[in-house]
Amino acid sequence: MVATNDIDVVIINWNTRDHLLRCVDSLLAEGITVGRIVVVDQGSADGSLEALSRYAGIRMLQNPANSGYAAAVNKGLREGHSPFVVVSNADVAVSRGSLAELMNIMNSDQSVSMVACRVDDLSGKNVTRFSRTSVSRGIALELVPSALRGTLRTIHQRLRRNGPAFQVTDIEGCFFLMRRSSVEEVGYLDEGFSFFFEDADLSLRMTKAGFRLLHVPSVSVVHGGGASFGKVPIRRAAEFYKNMVRFYHRHAQRRGIWLRRCIRIVASSKLMMLNLLHSALGKKMAGKLEFSIARTIAILESLKKNRAMTTGSSKGDPLVSVIIPTYDRPQQLDRCLESLKQQTYRNIEVIVVDQSVNSSAGSAPGVPNLTILRQKARNRSLAKNRGISRAKGEIVMFCDDDIVLSPDLIATHVEKHRDPSIGGVSCRTLDREVASQPNKTICKVLFYGKVIDRFSADTEQFVGTLVGGNMSIKRTILQEIGYFDSLFRGTSVFEEPDISSRISGLGYKLLFTNRSTAEHFPQWGGNADSRRRNPAQYYRDFHHNEIYYFLKNRHRFCLFFVIPFCFLRSIKQSMKFELSLKDALFMFSGVFDGFRTYYRSLR
Repeated sequence: MVATNDIDVVIINWNTRDHLLRCVDSLLAEGITVGRIVVVDQGSADGSLEALSRYAGIRMLQNPANSGYAAAVNKGLREGHSPFVVVSNADVAVSRGSLAELMNIMNSDQSVSMVACRVDDLSGKNVTRFSRTSVSRGIALELVPSALRGTLRTIHQRLRRNGPAFQVTDIEGCFFLMRRSSVEEVGYLDEGFSFFFEDADLSLRMTKAGFRLLHVPSVSVVHGGGASFGKVPIRRAAEFYKNMVRFYHRHAQRRGIWLRRCIRIVASSKLMMLNLLHSALGKKMAGKLEFSIARTIAILESLKKNRAMTTGSSKGDPLVSVIIPTYDRPQQLDRCLESLKQQTYRNIEVIVVDQSVNSSAGSAPGVPNLTILRQKARNRSLAKNRGISRAKGEIVMFCDDDIVLSPDLIATHVEKHRDPSIGGVSCRTLDREVASQPNKTICKVLFYGKVIDRFSADTEQFVGTLVGGNMSIKRTILQEIGYFDSLFRGTSVFEEPDISSRISGLGYKLLFTNRSTAEHFPQWGGNADSRRRNPAQYYRDFHHNEIYYFLKNRHRFCLFFVIPFCFLRSIKQSMKFELSLKDALFMFSGVFDGFRTYYRSLR
C-alpha cells in the first residue's frame, strides 16, 4: 500500500463510463481513499457522473464541453494540495502494487519530477511511448502505410522492456505520477494544446528546468486506448498534427515552420493521389477511400494559420495580471509595489514570485489582489511561468522588480490592447545610467546578432521585440505561444526576443509606446551589474543565449554572420575590460554551448 495522504489523483473522463468505474476501483485497491480522487468530466452524455454516485466522497468537477486534456488536468490539479499527483485517463486500470513502486522511486531521488510505467493494451500488448514524435517521424507518419505506423516505437520499447528504471525525454499523458512542487515550478500543463502533445510539452519544460523523467518497465497499467478519441478518428488525426506543429512552434519555431510546410506538401500530394484513385475505381472500391480522403482534408484544414483571437480585449475594464519576479531586492520590490498602488487603472491582480534566499516580499498592504508565491529555483523564466499558471487576467503583464511605474502605465497598456492586431505592448523605460537615445531603429535584433534596445526612445512605433522591464500580452495569445523558455542563462538576455518572435510568428504586431513610462533603477544582479562584476561570464551567457535564440527562431543563414560577430564582440569586450586571451576565448565558448543546449533540448 502507498502513503495515501501524500497522493492526489486526477482522472479525466469523456464518455467512458465503464472504463471510469474500473479505473476508480483499481485505484481504491491500491489504497487511495475516495476523498483523494478528483474526476474531471468533459461534458459526458453517457451517465458517467451519475455512475460515480456509488463512491461517497469522490470529488467530481464538470466542464460543460470537452475543453481539452490540459485544461481538464489543470482544473483537477488546483483542487488538491498533496505533494504527489497521479494523472490518469479514465480508460486506464492500475495494476496491483504499481503506485507503491512508483512512489518508492520518487522518494529515493528528489531530482525526479515525473515517473511513468509500461502501458499494455487490452490484449496485453506493450504500447508504451517514452520518446516524443520528432519532426522527421511526424512527416514519415503520412508517408508510410497505416499498418506500418508505430513500428519504430514498437522496436524502441522492446529494446528497453526489461531492466531497471531509466531516464527518458517524454512521459506519456495517459498515466503518470509527478511531484506537485515540480509542476508548480515550471508551470501547469499548457492549455494552448487542445489535445495531444501537452504531455510532451510538460516533459520538455521539466527537462529544461533540470528535472529528471523516469520510465519504469517493471510496473504496468492497462490502457483501453482510444476509448474517447477512438470514436472520432478523423478529428484525432487533425488534432495530432495541429498540436505537433504547435509544440515545435513553442520550442523551436524554425522547426515548426518547416514541419507545417512539409506536412502540408505531403498531405496535399496524398489527397491528389487519393482523388485520382477515387475517380478511377468503381463505386464499391472507391468507397473504401472516402475515409482516407476525409482524414487528409481534416489534416490540411487543421494546419491553416489561425490567429488566437480576432477581437481586442473586452470593451469594459479587463482584468490585468501583473507578474513580478524578484530575488533578494526587498527595497526595490517595495518601491515597485508602491507604484502599483498609485495606478489609475484599478482592475488588476498582482502576483509576486519570490526566489529569494531569505524572503523579500512582505504583506505589502494596499496592493490590489496581491498573491506572493515562493520559489526555490532562481530563474526569471520559471518565475514568470509560475505566475502565468496563477494569472486570471485577460491581459498578462510582466514587470521587473526594479522599476517604478507611472500612474497611467497599466491604463496605457490596456488601451493599446484594444487594437486586435496588437499582440504585445511595452512602454518607454527611462534609465538614469543611459543617455538619451535616437528614435529611429529601436527594440530589435539584427540579422547578424546585434541587439538594439533604445528603450528610452521618445516615440511610438511597431518593433521587433518587447521590453523586458514592462511588457504585456493578451492571455489568448499567450496560450497560443506557450511559456517562457527556462534555458536562457544568466540575466536571460534574448528571453524577450524569443517570446516576441513567437508572437510575431502568429501575425501579431508588437507596439512600443511613449504614452507612459517606467523608470528603471539598475540594481545588483541586473545586466549592468553582472557585466561590471564578471564580464567574461556575462558575455559567455550572452553568446549562449544569442546562438540558442537564432537556432530556435531565425534562418540558419544568419549564423554565418552571428558567429563571427560573437568572436569580434569577445575580442572587443576583453580589451574594454582588460581581460586575458583566455577570458576572450571563454566568452566565445558560449557559442558552442548555445549549439549544445539547442540540440540536446530536442534530442
